[in-house]
Amino acid sequence: MSPDASPPRDPLDADLDLLAGRKEAWGALALEERAACFEAALERIPAAAPEWVRRLEEIQGLEPGSPWSGELWLSGPVATARGFRLLAASLRQAGRPALPGPRPAPGGRTAVRVFPAQAWDRFLLPGVRAEVWLPPGMPIEQGPAGGPPRLGLVLGAGNISAIPPTDLMTRMAVDHQVCVLKLNPVQESLRPVFEEVLEPLIRDGFLRITGGGPETGRRLTDDPRIEAIHLTGSDRTHDAIVWGADSDEQARRKAEGRPRPEVAGKILTSELGCVTPVIVAPGRWTRAELAAQAASVAGMVTHNAHHNCNAAQVLVLPAGWQQAGIFLDALREALRRAPPRRAWYPGARERHRALLEDHPGAELLGAADPPWALIPDLPPRPGERLYREEAFCGVLGVTRLPAPDALSFLLAAADFCNEVLWGTLSCMLLVDPRTERRLGPGLDEVLARLRYGGVAVNAWAGLLFGLMSPSWGAWPGHSLADIGSGIGVVHNTFLLRGPEKSVLRAPFRLRPKALWRPDHRTLDRLGPALLTFECRPSWRRGLRLLGPALRA
Repeated sequence: MSPDASPPRDPLDADLDLLAGRKEAWGALALEERAACFEAALERIPAAAPEWVRRLEEIQGLEPGSPWSGELWLSGPVATARGFRLLAASLRQAGRPALPGPRPAPGGRTAVRVFPAQAWDRFLLPGVRAEVWLPPGMPIEQGPAGGPPRLGLVLGAGNISAIPPTDLMTRMAVDHQVCVLKLNPVQESLRPVFEEVLEPLIRDGFLRITGGGPETGRRLTDDPRIEAIHLTGSDRTHDAIVWGADSDEQARRKAEGRPRPEVAGKILTSELGCVTPVIVAPGRWTRAELAAQAASVAGMVTHNAHHNCNAAQVLVLPAGWQQAGIFLDALREALRRAPPRRAWYPGARERHRALLEDHPGAELLGAADPPWALIPDLPPRPGERLYREEAFCGVLGVTRLPAPDALSFLLAAADFCNEVLWGTLSCMLLVDPRTERRLGPGLDEVLARLRYGGVAVNAWAGLLFGLMSPSWGAWPGHSLADIGSGIGVVHNTFLLRGPEKSVLRAPFRLRPKALWRPDHRTLDRLGPALLTFECRPSWRRGLRLLGPALRA
């Protein structure tokens, strides 16, 4: 290099300068123009999807065509396509799409139905209904957030491949941010796929995608040009960003209410996981219902090898429920029969080993590596590691609560989950139709009492995530110093402002078979067909789903 030559410019620094210079242009785009950007990205997903899934198979160590590969279609290209399509449609309606129907909910709340919203929603998921609940007294308001355009940083999750692009769509379209998407090292091999799909946003200088490890992440969070940060990950990562990597520094800064100066003043949003409960209301179930619900709960454990922020972790049963033993036996059998799978997320084996050291009597089930673990008798009191730490490693604990009747049990279970289990992201309830009729309005009271951002009745909370029209995020009220499951929401494609929670209700026996069950036999065919449908829905494309759905 000659003495007068300038050193080569750092690409990341150049990207930040470019994005900072483009944020006003993004803010000036009409909502219809933003919609066109995401529609252009949507059109690119089908061509990218096979390579997307192939790379996920490599990440997870799955053979091509594995029984688990269908999951990768649904939790990657399909969920992303649905999110882009629904958000673009809302933006084309001036950010205030027509609402299917609000109703009053307990405590002065308003529940706004967001699914089904179109005729084919009822065809895709018969009997499933989802609502966004607004806090007591809050009026219905829609539309993107106020405020100026900003340069944002999205720190992508490493477990579910739809999370980075759908987090991105919310921050860009709703919060007026041009963005750097920093991929988690676990998913860094997806970078060329995401760059291909998101090329319409990259081309116009509104988005850049990068990889790298913790040093790159810290460099980005601390850069003064970054004005907003969104993280999907762990509360430990959040606290290191906000309060410092050293535990003593964190404690001191929290006590003083003084975040690190590099991030002070930046907008910080997050989704940080949960110890996810499944509450089972006492009832008299048929043999078929017992088998179906056991397979459903098994899927809440086995999906993605349990590497989900909404994976079932604590099963809350009524003490004295006469069918508890039969149900647990059916659950054991469903886990034994699940196709072989290995833990692939970093740290999972170590967490599995530590939990089993705490509970040497845990039952090891099935051909997973390490095996699925059932801890059948956890005491219903604080202190258990499984109550205070997200497992992410295929371990399910069982606890029992006494109560004289179904409503008393459900209210006690809500209090137990609220007060003893860590996190407020999502939870599940199983309530048979006879018990639900006896509960009457009492079930809504239970739903209102649960302090979770997502509540799914007779379904896995992963369905709330995948539908995209419900809000997805923690129960509101966390602070930077007490972050819990995070601050803010994503998805929420009806652009409802200030949601408290989303509530999904499903039939006690889902037909066709629930997509998360480990005994589902046709996901590998349903995945590509669902992607074709979600990119451009039509009755003709919908009818093509019937064959593989009915043969599941």
